[in-house]
Amino acid sequence: MELKDNFTNKYFKADMAKTQAALINQPTKTDAYADAFTQGGKGTANSPSGHESNALMSGIGAGLKGAANDKRQEQLDPLLKMTSQLNTQAAYLEAQMQQEQGETTQVQQFLKGQSYAFSELAKATTAGDVPSTNNIARGILQNYKSTSGDEVVGDFDHFHDGIIYYSNAETGEKAGLSVSQLISQSGIEG
Repeated sequence: MELKDNFTNKYFKADMAKTQAALINQPTKTDAYADAFTQGGKGTANSPSGHESNALMSGIGAGLKGAANDKRQEQLDPLLKMTSQLNTQAAYLEAQMQQEQGETTQVQQFLKGQSYAFSELAKATTAGDVPSTNNIARGILQNYKSTSGDEVVGDFDHFHDGIIYYSNAETGEKAGLSVSQLISQSGIEG
């Protein structure tokens, strides 16, 4: 997934985690001791004590290798946790961006679908025809409610100075929907 958030892109470099993991996974002196003991334990044994000696050296080598691997895992755990958290944050930001793009597209489609109504609203406003402006604004508000699914938008109240007033469905208070603000939020060039 491509990270699109500026903060994440600026501070989180995917290669950085790989580089840190590669550095942690570099052989250490404990690995060198483990390899030497393991190699020594592979030698030819000519007697029972030689077999015991080989087994002992192989056992020491395996123990040292296990200790080195445990140490690496302890160092990798915070890095893996951080990477997981950053990936989760990136997924959240991606979903948030998609939601915002969807909302913008929804408003754009609403405005395009209502372009004739907005044109008639402008004509009625210029002519000073208050009953017509209220009727047209009522229709625009109804279409906005059904297109956006905005549950806060209640019943139409009146239209004045480019604002469609309605009652807030949650509080009952009067609220307004600015036609020019809708247009600017949509990204449509006027």
